[in-house]
Amino acid sequence: MSYKIAILFLVLVAAVGCGSSTPSGPSVLSVSVSAEGSPGAVGVSFNNNPSLPSESTTTLIATARFADGTSRPVTSEATWTSSNTGVASVVGGMVTVHRRVNGSTTITASMQGVSGTFQISVAVM
Repeated sequence: MSYKIAILFLVLVAAVGCGSSTPSGPSVLSVSVSAEGSPGAVGVSFNNNPSLPSESTTTLIATARFADGTSRPVTSEATWTSSNTGVASVVGGMVTVHRRVNGSTTITASMQGVSGTFQISVAVM
């Protein structure tokens, strides 16, 4: 009977070792999010004209700084979220701002548990 327990223990140890989710390469130290000409925040004002499109898009760029001293864009690798999807939603760094809603949102890009943010405020006039 102790023989079966020893085999089960070895199988469990092997399974735990195979499921490693440690990323290859250096660890992420920081993530920054920017839009061209806007390093961390943007305010958007819209004329409340029903003939204008109800949405506007912009692309954000996430850049990671790694433990080995290198930096590179990680826009497609990052996980993106919006704190207020009624104001703006985000998929893969592409932000869709909803023109008919006043408010603000924080867009977050995360990689290896490290996050960077970008603020968007919308005012409908």
